[in-house]
Amino acid sequence: MINTFDANGELGIHESLWNFHAWIDVWLARPDLPPGYGGWQAVDPTMNIGPSSLEAIKRGEVGYEFDVTEKISEVNADLVDWKEDEKLCLATEKLKPLQIMLDIRC
Repeated sequence: MINTFDANGELGIHESLWNFHAWIDVWLARPDLPPGYGGWQAVDPTMNIGPSSLEAIKRGEVGYEFDVTEKISEVNADLVDWKEDEKLCLATEKLKPLQIMLDIRC
């Protein structure tokens, strides 16, 4: 969601953002990963990404191959309120972490 406020604190723009993207879940043996990170993997033939451990994505652990950071960024976001000052510059007014929740279903 995007919220902008003018210099008086009045709500200017209130929009919803839809981030929809589908990928394919596959079951793979991953001897390159620690125990518990093999099994279900996300692959995305559209963007040529993966296989990415679903366990690593759910935990937000970016240190594993392949492309875990890209998958996390697709499903996890914060809501930011912006305030416009008299010079029409925008500044962060409020940050609401994890407002757009991590939602992965296996």
